[in-house]
Amino acid sequence: MPTPTGNPQKGTAEDYLLNADIYRTGALPEQNCKAANLGSGSLAAQKVYYQKLFTCLNDAWRPVFKELGQDKPDPGLVVFDKPVVTPCGNFAPLSGRVLAFYCYGNQVMYTDVQQMNKAFGPQQDLAYLMTIAHEYGHHVQGVTGLFYARAVYLQDHPDQKLESSRRNELQASCFAGVFSKAVAKTYPLTSRMDEFREQSSNSFGESPDTPPDERTHGLATSQGFWIQNGFNIGESKACNTYAAPANLVR
Repeated sequence: MPTPTGNPQKGTAEDYLLNADIYRTGALPEQNCKAANLGSGSLAAQKVYYQKLFTCLNDAWRPVFKELGQDKPDPGLVVFDKPVVTPCGNFAPLSGRVLAFYCYGNQVMYTDVQQMNKAFGPQQDLAYLMTIAHEYGHHVQGVTGLFYARAVYLQDHPDQKLESSRRNELQASCFAGVFSKAVAKTYPLTSRMDEFREQSSNSFGESPDTPPDERTHGLATSQGFWIQNGFNIGESKACNTYAAPANLVR
């Protein structure tokens, strides 16, 4: 959406995107969430790693949903190394650049074992943390209505499809940063902040030479800014990408 000017009409999709209650829910409860060992990055090892983090993600975000009056079931999780059939399409390992995705049609997160190994190997575990926390961020958008407000907004503003996609993706990454703060002491992240900043700013998003009509997730530097903004502020109010100026969602 364009950089907001003035106040949108109350009750509109734009008003919801800018003023959703999720921005007022504060910090997530601190989680005791020591990282599982990724070992060789095998299917079995990645499953253990993701399932442990997934439990922490549910425990961290569930109180927020309850505060907002949303009693939704926890999302599902599929870790795959063979083709999968989903309501959002069929996906094979190593197809395109998809590391993982969230399907709103069945509220399930899918992670590609082979693609994650190819992109990061089993040593760069912080990239795995941020990937699954980002996909969970899309679940947060669905539960809180942000996903649906964006869909309504785009019906009237189709010219904003690309920029709106970036705001959506960067918001999910910011929610990942907020969650990272909740596990910082026990994962632990506190002794690895240089690595966290390096990973968040270089592992996701597009490069400056990506054609403008393909920039759906934001530049890697934009990804890094929003992940770190979520972490540093530690509250969902950090993640109002829809109110951010255009230069922060490039």
